[in-house]
Amino acid sequence: MKKLVFGIALVAMVTVASCAQRTDPALNGTWVIEGAEGAAGVMASMLGEIEWRFDNGNFEIWGLGFIIQRGTYTTSNGTITTQVTHVDWTGGDGLLDRAGLRALIIAEEGSLPTEAGELIDRVFATDTSTYIVSDDTFRITSTVAGETSTVVFRRSGYRPQHTVTDPAPPFIGTLPVLQWFTGIGTITTQTRDTPAHTVIVEVQLGLDKGDTETLSELFDRQEVLRDFTRRYFAMMTVEELRPENETRLRREFMEILNTRYLDNARIRNVSFERLDVMENS
Repeated sequence: MKKLVFGIALVAMVTVASCAQRTDPALNGTWVIEGAEGAAGVMASMLGEIEWRFDNGNFEIWGLGFIIQRGTYTTSNGTITTQVTHVDWTGGDGLLDRAGLRALIIAEEGSLPTEAGELIDRVFATDTSTYIVSDDTFRITSTVAGETSTVVFRRSGYRPQHTVTDPAPPFIGTLPVLQWFTGIGTITTQTRDTPAHTVIVEVQLGLDKGDTETLSELFDRQEVLRDFTRRYFAMMTVEELRPENETRLRREFMEILNTRYLDNARIRNVSFERLDVMENS
């Protein structure tokens, strides 16, 4: 019975943490858990440091020094879908597929308890969630049993390959002349804190004056940009949205847009014309 209890907790945690849709090369590599909100945070504390390893459509999740899960994934337009194929149920004794796991529980318990059967169905189901990835940060938000959780990972051994500069004084020479895209408009969402706070943000994107190609692409992707903005701020906490973090947030926002969402367009600057974070009444 002890193994069954451990297995139920393990499967529940991993189900929250692993929700991936089409292979995004930016995910390849090893990601180490940094923090979590919701059910995932409770379960993550049981397993200590968790690593999520992506490799062109295949993934593994490691914790406590052994592999917890193995499966496949695809990604598309900011969503990630996983299909678990093998899971460790007993804590380091090896991976089992769905049939093997059912057989193990029946052999140990004499039958398949309803709770264990439901968890098996859930962990081997196809799960989809939203995600945002930059050079060093991977945020994934999923909903399990009606509860939304966000897990934040940092790339293992990350070293910046380039520096994203933010046009800000002092300048040497002529100050860049930019035009501003205002098509994202005002976005309202909720932080990932418990309890959540309301975020109202108005983002403007700076591009080179006369860059008609970038302007055209921004208009073409207007709804995608609005959706990304909503998801980006919904994955933040109140602490992360403090005024002293605004420069870092603007740079990260610009980097993700330029590397993940835009083809030929290049954003030169990002302005938060409004960034209000308020307690919910």
